[in-house]
This record gives sequence, structure tokens and C-alpha cells, in this order.
Amino acid sequence: MVVNFLLSGYAIYMPAQGKVNITGGTVQGIHARMGEINISGDAKIIPVEFNDSNAVPIGANIATSGSVELGDTIVVMAGAYASTADTNTNVAINITENATVESNFRSAIGIYAVDTKEGPKVEINVAKAGAVKTNDAAFEAITVFDHEYIADSATAAGKTYAPIAQSDITVAVAGEKIYPAA
Repeated sequence: MVVNFLLSGYAIYMPAQGKVNITGGTVQGIHARMGEINISGDAKIIPVEFNDSNAVPIGANIATSGSVELGDTIVVMAGAYASTADTNTNVAINITENATVESNFRSAIGIYAVDTKEGPKVEINVAKAGAVKTNDAAFEAITVFDHEYIADSATAAGKTYAPIAQSDITVAVAGEKIYPAA
């Protein structure tokens, strides 16, 4: 028997160092704060059911612990937690083989450089061009939301935003580095 249902939040929330391997099947959304996520085989990461009425702006949730429903299919909130002596806050996402990520609202992968605790290393590697896409014409398939974007969102929410670090973010698609721009 196959049971299908749609979540209003992310199926996977990754708040700590560790490794998640998704080698097939369908997952509705991922929110990562740190750790390594490997998506391969015929795995499909499908859109979460967010829209303008139920997604929350990053500026209103800068200091929020837990999963924040920003709307991108895969959300990376970098630099919102501090490292300990035993662990770091780095994030790695690898999408290989026939795996896909699709979004209907915002980006398929949204990387938010919050950086209020530290600036971790964030590496996003997508093996095949076209494996990650959005159907939202206002956004790119993969978007890095920088300090300026987050500050503007915080100001609109009546909050103060003060980053103290800079995440080291690298995004590569089909072996070509697309962020930071050369």
C-alpha cells in the first residue's frame, strides 16, 4: 500500500552534525542548519506546500530555533548556531545521479547566510544541470540570500539584524562553480 500526503512543513529537519543519505523515494522538503545531506539514485525532493500566505520571512525569524518555514524546497540556514568543541556548523548538500529537487514557490535550494553566531562553510554540489529547478519565475533554482537581503527582511519585520561573520558558500552545478560568481 502506498500512502501519499502533503506536509505543510519540511519532512526532514537537520539541526545537528550528521549525515543523511537519501537514495530513492520522495521527500517533501528539507531544512538544514548543519550536517551533510547526500541525495542520489532516483530520489525526488518535492515542493513543500508554502505560498505567500503561510511562508514566513527570514527577517522575522533570524533568532528562531527549530525549523523555519521559509518556503524554498531545501532551506539552508547558515551561521545561526555556534560550533562546540566537538562539532562544527558546516553544511554540505550533494545531489547526484538522477536525483531531482523541484520548487513551485521560491527557490528549489535557498541558502540563507544568517551568520549571527558564526560563518560556517556551506558547499552545495549538483552533479547534473537541470536536476534542480523552480517554477517560480521570481526566483532562481538556487539562491543565496545574503546579509543585505536578510537585513532588509528584518527591517520590514521591525527587527534588528547584526551578522558577526561571513559564511563561506560555494555552489557548483555540473562541475561549474556558480556561486560565488567569478
